Amino acid sequence: CAMAEFGALHVDGIDIPQYGIRQNPGKIESSENIKQQSAWLNLLREETIDHYEAKYQCRIKEKLYLYDLDVSNLDKTDSYDIVVSWQTLEHITTLQKAFTNMFNALKSNGICFHVYNPFFCLNGGHSLCTLDFPYGHVRLGKSDFEKFIKTYRPEELEIATAFYNQSLNRMTLFDLKNLVLEVGFEIVELIPWPSKYDLGSVDEEI
Repeated sequence: CAMAEFGALHVDGIDIPQYGIRQNPGKIESSENIKQQSAWLNLLREETIDHYEAKYQCRIKEKLYLYDLDVSNLDKTDSYDIVVSWQTLEHITTLQKAFTNMFNALKSNGICFHVYNPFFCLNGGHSLCTLDFPYGHVRLGKSDFEKFIKTYRPEELEIATAFYNQSLNRMTLFDLKNLVLEVGFEIVELIPWPSKYDLGSVDEEI
């Protein structure tokens, strides 16, 4: 919405309904559930645009297009000046394909801007994998993570372990650098956001 308000002539926004389904206990990625989630996403998109227009007294609907699409299936060439994501990269499982598609979709001298939580940071195990101690998602391996959830939060076992295993990749900053360079990007800047609290949480035990 903000990009459309501040001068972009055309904005495409993409998301996938499957991500929401994976965070609902007992739900499977059936065609019916995907259809229902997609309808809910479309309603949310419409309400978000209406709210934004009312709050900021602007008209953006004619420039903004929001739809269901996995970036790994993006089929655009030389189409965008900028590709942006917030809290997305850590959830993509086909990273090389995703970065390749972003690279191909950009115009010459286009740029990517991403904000994300790497798995190996303090809150990398966010959402359904949030544990009760610093860096818990990293300190526990797969079997220990499942054992912890089963012991202390058994009602979350199915959904939390599925999210841990299927919806969070393990891309390090080193992996990120290699991936984007291999695809053809130039890295302009890579900015970590450490805080005193984060650094203070790294004690001898961790």
